Amino acid sequence: MVSTSLFLYSREMQNPEEKEIFLSGGNASIDRDSLVLEAKIQEGLEFLLKPLYRRIGAAAARAEGLEASQEEQDQVCSEFLSQRGLMEEAEVDAWLKWMGIEEASLDAYFEELALVEKLKEKVVPQKDVEKRFRESQYDYAKVEAGMVNLESSGMASEVLLSLREKETSWEKVLSQFGGKPSLVMQRRNAPEEAASLLFSAEMQEYVGPIETEEGAFRIYRVLSRETPKLDEDLQAEIRQELYQAHLERLMAKDPIRFTSNS
Repeated sequence: MVSTSLFLYSREMQNPEEKEIFLSGGNASIDRDSLVLEAKIQEGLEFLLKPLYRRIGAAAARAEGLEASQEEQDQVCSEFLSQRGLMEEAEVDAWLKWMGIEEASLDAYFEELALVEKLKEKVVPQKDVEKRFRESQYDYAKVEAGMVNLESSGMASEVLLSLREKETSWEKVLSQFGGKPSLVMQRRNAPEEAASLLFSAEMQEYVGPIETEEGAFRIYRVLSRETPKLDEDLQAEIRQELYQAHLERLMAKDPIRFTSNS
């Protein structure tokens, strides 16, 4: 979520008529220039990369001669509105008015999304998805584990010993130190130092302590593991992964840059 802390301006400090106001309320406003600045300085540029990737995909689809039918665009529109609980025409009209969005702009957005899906189907055929799964199946295995962070290696070792000796319980440790009773990780996304342990330990076994990048010392409790199956969800995940790699290759030919007047 984009923070507004850097670009909220008091109307007493500036005349909103002098700038293109994007959002206002609470006696403050956000102008276009401030929004652009905030977007640029966000870590990872995620705020800008998402629409840029969409535009790249849509442009590449058109270059391939692909077109999105009205039916395909309508399907994207229906999913978009459903996700936002906008089921009635009056609700949609009120939402467009409140957001200050022209319907034509939204139609162009839906066309881009539909074109991206068409391109994804073309550049990542099913055989490529199945090939990636065969070659990297173990990377998509999942583990469910509880997790708690301790301040020092010594403290973590003491807690771990107490857990293994049954001098304390996992529930008491979570209550005392915080943490997460359950999180699910794919092997490829698990911390490198923990992955081999998490995917080889017995169920309910404690793993650690493992130092994190932030300098904490983490203990895991292995709850369950899941052997990957190439179901619809995993197919979509792999397809998106391969499609993203395709976009990265396109971007390598025309790297990201800011224009001088942006």
